[in-house]
Order: sequence, then structure tokens, then C-alpha cells
Amino acid sequence: MRGIQILAVGLLTGFFVGVIVSFFNLAAEFAVEKATTVYALVRENPAWIPLFFLALIAISFAVATISELVPMARGSGIP
Repeated sequence: MRGIQILAVGLLTGFFVGVIVSFFNLAAEFAVEKATTVYALVRENPAWIPLFFLALIAISFAVATISELVPMARGSGIP
């Protein structure tokens, strides 16, 4: 009986991790597509460069705030 419980927990864990990883991969593909579009826009219209840097600064502040509020979000790099 104990073996069946362990198997069930393992299967459920694997399923949910697979769903999370799949969504992460979709988000990464979406981000790459949008970044390519933004870089092309900035390359074609240099007037967008200041706005681009303002957006980068805003993103860096958001990441810094999240890192302070949720220390576990920082990660530890490669163990």
C-alpha cells in the first residue's frame, strides 16, 4: 500500500512539474519573440532608445523590489 502512495505522489508531482516547465518554455519563447521585435524597432528608430532605457531601468527596479520582498526568488546560482 505504501508503494502505491509513493507512486501516486511521484506521478502527480511529475505531472505538475511538467505543466510548470511547459508554461515556462512558452513564456521564454514569447519573451524572445517580443525582444526581437523591440530590438528591431529600436534599431530602425533611434528616437526610441531613451524610452527603451527607461523601460530597462523600470524592469531592474521591479526585479530588485521582488528580490527584497521575496528573498527565495533570488536563487542561489549553480550549487
